[in-house]
Amino acid sequence: MKKNHLTAITAALLAVLAVAVVTLAACKPASFNGSTDDVGVHVVAEGGASDTYTGEVTIGEGYGIVVNHVVDKGSFHVTIVDDSGATVFDGDIIDNICDNIDVQGHFTATITANKATGWVDVQAYDKEAQAMADATMPNVLTGEGVTDEAVANADETIAEAEASAEGEEAADASK
Repeated sequence: MKKNHLTAITAALLAVLAVAVVTLAACKPASFNGSTDDVGVHVVAEGGASDTYTGEVTIGEGYGIVVNHVVDKGSFHVTIVDDSGATVFDGDIIDNICDNIDVQGHFTATITANKATGWVDVQAYDKEAQAMADATMPNVLTGEGVTDEAVANADETIAEAEASAEGEEAADASK
């Protein structure tokens, strides 16, 4: 009888320990990493991280700045300032669409994660290559079955989606 009682207690303790291990594994701590290299400034946030990284990027003739981003949770705030102190970009990043800025020179980019999971890259993009891609996009979309009306109204549709995402973000932040 004592042996069965001891076995039951051991099994219960093992079950409690297993639940504790699974619970701790699910509570992955937030992490934030920023880096600067020859390509640009990069930030990765995981687990709802909040932190700031500042780096520098130089954009040559024929190029502009692209702020590439994917936000799974929370938001990022990106500020890009030129050497004279003029702000060329200052915005909250809450979506998965890139932002292009037609500027050249040397810039300081400050990226702040706000309870974020996702990544942001600030780097150069080739303006001529982007213009060619933009010019062919309506043909690609039409070839994929997207109507001419949808292509013509793409900017309005994107604006509506962004407004909706901002509303959802504000609602999440108030919780």
